[in-house]
Amino acid sequence: MHILRTILDDFINAMLQNLMVCIISTLCCLVFIVIKNRKKLKNKKSIKELLTKKNYICLIILWFYTTFIISKTLITRIHWEDPFSNIMGGWTIYQHANGMYNVENIENLLFFSPFILLLYLSFPILTQYKSNVSTILQSLCIGFLCSLFIETCQVIFSVGTFQFADLFYNTLGTVIGAFLFFIARMKFNPRTSP
Repeated sequence: MHILRTILDDFINAMLQNLMVCIISTLCCLVFIVIKNRKKLKNKKSIKELLTKKNYICLIILWFYTTFIISKTLITRIHWEDPFSNIMGGWTIYQHANGMYNVENIENLLFFSPFILLLYLSFPILTQYKSNVSTILQSLCIGFLCSLFIETCQVIFSVGTFQFADLFYNTLGTVIGAFLFFIARMKFNPRTSP
């Protein structure tokens, strides 16, 4: 129970730390969507209709969530002298001397699950005409590449440490997100399931 509380506290603290960046970024995304579709828009009602389309709602949430991930992993991190100092760390849950638990591996797993789910809901073309197996493989690739991008940026900018565990848990999180997508697709739109 204490571990679950630690995960929830870490998530809430990270969200509060990064909320302003996420809101500003999402507002920019909304402005971009409206400008991109300005020829189709005739009045305020058509703007509301545009922004309430399922794909745009998912895209806006995806944008917010992606901004959150980038802000949490890159922008608000402290400077590290040696980003490779703990390259093999982060595989287990452990308790610090102060009684707090280190649950970064579970957080990495949980943070990337909604990411891939929102990506597939925002861009249905990514899963259209694909089997579940190829979607899982695609999720593996997307998760690994996104995680590698974040880890590489952490090394370049010396914010955080490069860890193989992060690559593994982030990638595994995208696979879990793909399974969540399959469940959502079967429940809400069974005719598009392969």
